[in-house]
Amino acid sequence: MKMILATFLSIGFISMLWGKEVLDMKNLQVNPANIAQYDPKYFSLKKSDYDFQTTLQRAKDLIKQQKIKLFVILDHSKAASEFHKTLPPTSVIVFGNPSVGTGKMIAHPNIAIELPMKVLIYQRGKDVFVGYLRPDFYTKGLGLDSNDAFIKGTQEGYEKFTDYITKR
Repeated sequence: MKMILATFLSIGFISMLWGKEVLDMKNLQVNPANIAQYDPKYFSLKKSDYDFQTTLQRAKDLIKQQKIKLFVILDHSKAASEFHKTLPPTSVIVFGNPSVGTGKMIAHPNIAIELPMKVLIYQRGKDVFVGYLRPDFYTKGLGLDSNDAFIKGTQEGYEKFTDYITKR
């Protein structure tokens, strides 16, 4: 009986939390205060000096110039519109170098969840932001050392890439 009661209480608590999360998401206002709510130890976010399309184009141009693979550009705004929803310009560009990443994935298969590299580009109001998950943060959870040369190189690659596409 105690087990059944505990189960119902747990389900009720989860439902209550779920309902609150849905309510919060419905009442989410897009403004700079909401954009700033992130942990910089986990997520790096930069404001672009360029508009959305220019920032995205600079990313595509750099990928082509560096002769690395562009896997896909996830256009969240377009996907939202297909479901009659409106989302300001928001895309994730997925790119990498399989000749480098493949060896790391062979040795550490869990890293495949974070590879290839992914950069978020989005616009809110007139501002454009570029962000990525910091490799030096997620490595421990994947069983890797944050001092690993591959991880350090990936972190440096993200920094250089995002600096190039955001700064004049």
